Amino acid sequence: MNKAILGFIVGIVIVVIAGLFLFSGDKQQEVSDLPLPQNHEYYWSTTCPHCAVVNEFMEGWEHTEEFALDKYETANPENASRLQARALSCNIPATQIGVPLVFTPQGECIVGDQPIIDYLNTLYSDEENN
Repeated sequence: MNKAILGFIVGIVIVVIAGLFLFSGDKQQEVSDLPLPQNHEYYWSTTCPHCAVVNEFMEGWEHTEEFALDKYETANPENASRLQARALSCNIPATQIGVPLVFTPQGECIVGDQPIIDYLNTLYSDEENN
């Protein structure tokens, strides 16, 4: 009887693991086929101190209202999958994916608080100098 119960439990575990592989693979394929965005995408976390620096900059940035930015908090599993797909498209190794990250409409990734702030400042510097 113990062998029958053990066999049943092992069978259930195998089915659950196979199901996870099947469904997670479909989701990842779906996310990796994302088209380039119309707006910049900002991936961040509430627990990230570097994200707090970027958020503080954006709150005081004079172009915040006119800048089209879609924000994705990565505690949400769908947003985390989206971040992974975007970072991998920029050839960032899976072990080095992190936040803050901005994904541009041209398909480029900007990673880190200061690089993001510098990038945002350059977007409008040409207009201001003309």
